[in-house]
Amino acid sequence: MNFKYFLIWIVIFFETGLIRAEELSVFFTNTSVKKVEKAMKESFQGVDVTVFGRFRDFKESLKSNPAFVIADDIFSTLTPDYDRVASFKIGASSKINLILLSLDEGWKKKDISKGKIGALESGDRKEIQKFLEDKFSKTFDSVKTVSKPEDLFPLMVFKSVDFIAIEPHVYEELKSRFSAAVFEIAKSKEISLPSLYVKKGADAAKAIQAFKAMKTEDATTLGFSGVE
Repeated sequence: MNFKYFLIWIVIFFETGLIRAEELSVFFTNTSVKKVEKAMKESFQGVDVTVFGRFRDFKESLKSNPAFVIADDIFSTLTPDYDRVASFKIGASSKINLILLSLDEGWKKKDISKGKIGALESGDRKEIQKFLEDKFSKTFDSVKTVSKPEDLFPLMVFKSVDFIAIEPHVYEELKSRFSAAVFEIAKSKEISLPSLYVKKGADAAKAIQAFKAMKTEDATTLGFSGVE
């Protein structure tokens, strides 16, 4: 083939999307989209990065089979098509325990399976309920979800739920905004902090290198101390 025509075909492939940059879909629930987008685009240069603020939009993006995903721990239960290869960490650990908080100290002695739980919208409601029931080794009457961490506390104030499930570091950031006394009712089994997942068959080494090259200040901005 004439080299000039070869170059023309390459241009056509790129412009029509037949050859695409590898895609990274990002969705986790405890940080603003703008902060996440800035950190990811700096680390994953040459990758088509899209950060989502709503789960349904993130779920829709998975239909395009992105090579890389960064998401909350619940993602590992939703699809077998991706492998977890690296995670954010706080201190020396990439694992935490969710805490169950309530305005009613009486729930320490009650059966929490009879209560309504509030949580961040990290999946479909049924998926979230199943995930939380596994992590707390309890069933729950129902689950109410919100899209932003700061909206969890009003769920309790207005008695839409009996308690909320929240990451400890997120609670530490938010508790100064609320004057009501809050009581820790229970802790979950360990969960992983948001992690990098790679589509089976994709170039995992490239993704891991980019993720682990993230600047410490960017990780700190997202609420973490680094990656591992």
